Amino acid sequence: MELQFSPEQWKQYKIHVTQLLLKNYQIILSVGTILHLLFIFGDYWIYPEQANAFRQIRIYDSFAVLLVIALTFRRRWSPAFVQVIGQIPPIIVAGGICTMVYLTNGSLSEYYEGANLVILATLIINGYFPAVNVISGLVIILEYEIAVLANPLPIDQMHFIYANYFLWSTYVFVIISTFIFSRQHRRTYLQSEELKVSQEKLQLLNSIIEAKSKVDDLTKLYNRGHFLELLRQKIVVSREQKKSFYLIIFDVDNFKQVNDIHGHLMGDQVIKEVAQTVLKKSRADSFIGRYGGDEFLFTFDDVPTEVLISRVGQMCSAVSALVFHSDAKGDFSVSASFGAAKFDPNQNKDEKALIELADQALLEVKRTGKGKVQIYS
Repeated sequence: MELQFSPEQWKQYKIHVTQLLLKNYQIILSVGTILHLLFIFGDYWIYPEQANAFRQIRIYDSFAVLLVIALTFRRRWSPAFVQVIGQIPPIIVAGGICTMVYLTNGSLSEYYEGANLVILATLIINGYFPAVNVISGLVIILEYEIAVLANPLPIDQMHFIYANYFLWSTYVFVIISTFIFSRQHRRTYLQSEELKVSQEKLQLLNSIIEAKSKVDDLTKLYNRGHFLELLRQKIVVSREQKKSFYLIIFDVDNFKQVNDIHGHLMGDQVIKEVAQTVLKKSRADSFIGRYGGDEFLFTFDDVPTEVLISRVGQMCSAVSALVFHSDAKGDFSVSASFGAAKFDPNQNKDEKALIELADQALLEVKRTGKGKVQIYS
């Protein structure tokens, strides 16, 4: 898989890694500082004469590392700065160890192993950016070479070559490992980001599908299934709270003639505009859905009868005021009839019974004069 970061992805990746590095520094540098100080006891065993001087070196090194650890608790450093400060402690500690090499027997000192451990530690401290470890490793090796060359004792060639072999072998191992780890980490990060994008797209698709499953394509109102589910829930809640409400059914008067005279496309336009007109006139706490064909249902919380008749009467007037333009037959208008039934929380009626009562009221409107509202009684 070819690693291809967009500029934004690379920016986010560096921010992500920066936070990981700061946590690494706090843990690993703290542990490393403790180990560095514990080697004071080894100094007294290996080089008892220089042990006191070595103790001071280790304390100064540890104090400098603690200052770096303190800096990591500030979370707003730039990624580049965080990479740099992470390499300062290994270089400081290695410098202290190489000073010990210089103060003892140079090329014969076994403390090259300490420098070797520090080079290995750079892999643990920062395995995300190979270039950083390339530089810090070279600096540590250079510190060792200077310490040996500056020591006044003659260089033991075999021991010096042996020490260099271990240092350079560890250095190459760290660079290769850092490169492999960083590449794998970046690949994993990209795959994770791609998975997040896929999940977001899937969630968006699911939300669209869910929304479409609840909405009528033509009118953009709730479809029959979802409206009936909402109505069932409202009945349960109203019964628990002992509250009444109205269910209102309405349809377009003489809609079949609209289809026959003006065509089904115009019929769809009439249904759509009538539905939106009633929706605009409905209350915020009402919900409205298409029941089927040109029939619609909506709820209306309990109000005095005269208020209900007035509000629905405004809907009737708004529908009658609509003017439709037909190229073939000229302009025309329609009317709508409304039938209402009141839900009584003390009666054991479900949504089917309530719809039946509202439908009876609608039929009564059709018999006695269209374009108005009738409440079932």
